[in-house]
Amino acid sequence: MLCPNVDNMLERSLASVLSSPACTICKDAPEECFATSQAMWTNHCLQEGDSNFPPTLYTEDTDVVVQKGGNHHVDAYSAFMDHTKKLKTPLDSILKDNGISTIYMVGIATDYCVYFSAIDALSFGYDVKIVLDATRGIAQETIESAKADMISQGATIINSDDVLSMECPSPLLDNEETSGGTRFTTAIFSFARIMVATATMW
Repeated sequence: MLCPNVDNMLERSLASVLSSPACTICKDAPEECFATSQAMWTNHCLQEGDSNFPPTLYTEDTDVVVQKGGNHHVDAYSAFMDHTKKLKTPLDSILKDNGISTIYMVGIATDYCVYFSAIDALSFGYDVKIVLDATRGIAQETIESAKADMISQGATIINSDDVLSMECPSPLLDNEETSGGTRFTTAIFSFARIMVATATMW
């Protein structure tokens, strides 16, 4: 966990820092702690600013929204967990509870949030498809590095034409059995400004 150096903190923020799970765990169980670094980014995706869904996005009442990065003391590029692998979102449980095994990833940034989410998804055993022309990255060098690593760990790089050419199976009726049939499950969730569409057929 990440516990800031309290010597460099303002007095008014000291209480909130020391009440962070990162600090309490390090105090009570130092063997659980380790040194780490955290990148500094300009403000973006503010709750009162540009973190909302675009008005042109088609949504359903049944869509699932998973938020990440809620602890400002710890970097969390991945939609599954923070960098320390200690603070997990409910995403993995939601996907598994709904029988989803294949993830189609789009959004920003290819070399950060998409990349870290893909690596975690692969480690959890998901079939990961990166819709590359529906992602954007920060820098070409880190985009290429991220793409190579995702491929080496088992992700498949596709484009939007591949997705649009897929035949959508008909959903089962309420009284039909799933055994021997085909069912299509889709969830859309947002973390920062990345949209990840997930689907599976069984």
